[in-house]
Amino acid sequence: MTNQEQYLKRANELYDQIAATHSEKVKLWSENVIFTWQWWLGVVLAVVPWILYCIPKISDYVELTPVWKFILLTVKKESYAAPLW
Repeated sequence: MTNQEQYLKRANELYDQIAATHSEKVKLWSENVIFTWQWWLGVVLAVVPWILYCIPKISDYVELTPVWKFILLTVKKESYAAPLW
């Protein structure tokens, strides 16, 4: 067996190990991470600011808590309060 054949055989073995490890990792993730309360919290924290960003002049409709004002200031770059400087 030549060096190239040995290399190809070993490369294929390593690829098979990587594919098996990745499949196991995806299975572990799908069983233990997805749809947990932490996952849903992450989804909400990622989506809600964008929804608020898309609603024009939301401050005209509701009184925002300081946390939401901060989120909107960082996402929308619009002033809802006096500047900090």
